[in-house]
Amino acid sequence: MVSNMPSEEWAQEVEVAREVARNFYANAIGKLAVDYIRRLEPDALCELAESEAVKMISRLKEILDEDDAADPECFQRIDSIVSEFEWMGIYTLRHQ
Repeated sequence: MVSNMPSEEWAQEVEVAREVARNFYANAIGKLAVDYIRRLEPDALCELAESEAVKMISRLKEILDEDDAADPECFQRIDSIVSEFEWMGIYTLRHQ
């Protein structure tokens, strides 16, 4: 089928369709995650959360201990820590 839309409009339509598809996938994945979490016993969920927290703290310590990030203002270290927080879904206003 040939479209009568200008190429810019067509590109926008394609991007909208892709965004809708991404949203459907995100919704489906979110539902699967919620179902999984609901099946966990409270103690297992606490252990899982604690395990992830310990991993994050360990990674932050590694970043602080890195010799290659030894600039005087510690910018690289702070930036690495901010990136680690963002990777975990914890956002900060630092360096914006």
